[in-house]
Amino acid sequence: MTYYGARPDRPDPEAMVHRMARRLHDGGLLAVRAGPLWKAPYGGHLDAWLPWAHLIFPEPVIFERYRLDRRSTKTATTFEEGFGVNRMTLDRLRSIMRGRGLECLHFATNVSDHPAVKVMRGLARLPWLEEYCTQNAYGVWRRPVTGPNR
Repeated sequence: MTYYGARPDRPDPEAMVHRMARRLHDGGLLAVRAGPLWKAPYGGHLDAWLPWAHLIFPEPVIFERYRLDRRSTKTATTFEEGFGVNRMTLDRLRSIMRGRGLECLHFATNVSDHPAVKVMRGLARLPWLEEYCTQNAYGVWRRPVTGPNR
């Protein structure tokens, strides 16, 4: 889901989820994964020298440094151009999934055994840090069964 809508040739995540939810049969399941989320330490999809660099520095500075570090001739100046990311946040993901008429069966964040993600999981329990310390999100939703087979 992280790459949808970042470029003109890709549908935005809202439209994509809407289309998939419409195609589900009664009882059908929709699994969604997003990560790294935009406000996470490396949400800019950079192997940056500084966590949250993509939120701290202007994009031209980030991409100039990227070109220098990798001796790259890439001309991208935005994260959408350079990495095809759509700046998906935890709040945006929750908002997309709300109101689709689907029942949430499972939703988990910071799914990993990596020690750093375990620390982030603990920090994300603080409401004001949740967006900035949530690395990924996984969920399963079901279209409710309606009609006589219910």
